[in-house]
Amino acid sequence: MNRRVSNRRWLHHAILACLLVTAAGCEPALDAPASVTLRYLERQPLTRDRLVVTVDDLRSNWYFEGVDFEPAGDGWLVSRSLRLSARAGVRIAVSLRDSSDATDRPVATGQIMLPSSTNERWQVDIFASELEPGTACAGCASLARFPIAERSRPAARDWLYIRWTGAGTAPTGPR
Repeated sequence: MNRRVSNRRWLHHAILACLLVTAAGCEPALDAPASVTLRYLERQPLTRDRLVVTVDDLRSNWYFEGVDFEPAGDGWLVSRSLRLSARAGVRIAVSLRDSSDATDRPVATGQIMLPSSTNERWQVDIFASELEPGTACAGCASLARFPIAERSRPAARDWLYIRWTGAGTAPTGPR
């Protein structure tokens, strides 16, 4: 009889151990790293060859130039998706260089911080527009705008916009 109770106890402990191991194995999926994809909307004279973007999540640092972006078929140029550290915020810095100047000094610069999050798929849109911020951000998580040097603007009242959207929202701004 003791042996039967002992076998049952062992079986219960083995099943409990398997359940705990299985649950522990699933934990990383619940705490998956965030990702970000960058998009750029080209407008003359702010062509893709003038774009420089850096992404820093305190663990990794990425550097993109316009040539690193691929056409998406909807007018946007898109970067590859980046896996981000889930523990830190993400700094994204954008610069548009002056193509008529040998020093490549910027005609517009801007920087944003994405909040730290897990499982978030960020989309960051970079574009010049004269839209009002409320219209440019329609449906986005947030938006920042930065001045563009007068001689380099596509239109007289344009700003450089950086708009970011999480997986749960989809922007309806410029297309």
